[in-house]
Amino acid sequence: MISIERLQRQSPEEIYNQLRMLAKALQIQVDPFTTDPTPAAVLIPLIAHPEPTMLFTERTTHLSHHAGQISFPGGRMDPEDEDLAACVLRETHEEIGVASDRIQMINDLGLWPSYSGYVVKPFVGIITPPVSLTPCSHEVAKIFEIPLAVVLDVKRYEFVQKTDPIPHHYYQIEYEGKVIWGLTAGLMRLLAEYLTDR
Repeated sequence: MISIERLQRQSPEEIYNQLRMLAKALQIQVDPFTTDPTPAAVLIPLIAHPEPTMLFTERTTHLSHHAGQISFPGGRMDPEDEDLAACVLRETHEEIGVASDRIQMINDLGLWPSYSGYVVKPFVGIITPPVSLTPCSHEVAKIFEIPLAVVLDVKRYEFVQKTDPIPHHYYQIEYEGKVIWGLTAGLMRLLAEYLTDR
């Protein structure tokens, strides 16, 4: 049974504590990889179709960081951002053209580290159709959606272990030829565990 309402009922602290417990059981990193991580934020956009979806961006291949990867809208905090909530709304507007007044912010999921030296705060937000999406041509090659039922199916995730250049592991999920991995897939896997009662 899927319960998005759980994200609305609980405080950010309650959600983060539960996610940290789940992360340890799922072998998902909970503490920063560096002593001075760069703050960033992403939006986990839920599109309120009759059958809800989750929205993703595919980054352009010429970028110096994370080129071609699939991710949520978002990015590093700029000096003019009041906080990480302001950061994620600015980045979402820049990357996919959705203004802040079209996003119903539900909750945040606390701070999560990435291998690339960031500490990322994910925000879950609902976007009600119809909505016009305008990808930033420099950063975003494509915008696409995946059914929420697929995202929340824990059996679809693969736990990948690597030894090069150093031993590390991550989750990944494939949908219609697109492979999502790393922090993005880790957050998806955490939400699948948190939101699905089995």
